[in-house]
Amino acid sequence: MQTLKNTRKFFAPCGKSSSSTTQQDSQVNEKLSESQNKLENAETKISTLTIELEEQKERNKNNEEKIETLQAQMQQMQQLWLQMLEVQDIEINTCSSFGSLGSKICFSITFCET
Repeated sequence: MQTLKNTRKFFAPCGKSSSSTTQQDSQVNEKLSESQNKLENAETKISTLTIELEEQKERNKNNEEKIETLQAQMQQMQQLWLQMLEVQDIEINTCSSFGSLGSKICFSITFCET
């Protein structure tokens, strides 16, 4: 943090009393104090904004990683969908037992692309 100082010399100019110089010096110190407060407030705001900026950068980085993950998942889904579309014939074979004698019935169903 910067500190502002009044470096004015305390000599009364020729023909003026030292009381007017003291009054001027008091006014300078008052303005200097106001400027110091403004400087401190500005430094606090800069510090706060810097922290917020770093937090935003971290959120952006996390969002970019999530976007990359989602894009990879979308690409995988597209590839799976294309593979499913490439399947031309699907054959389903199933057998089922029934009755007390253990009879078995089997079905074979084939779905063909027309």
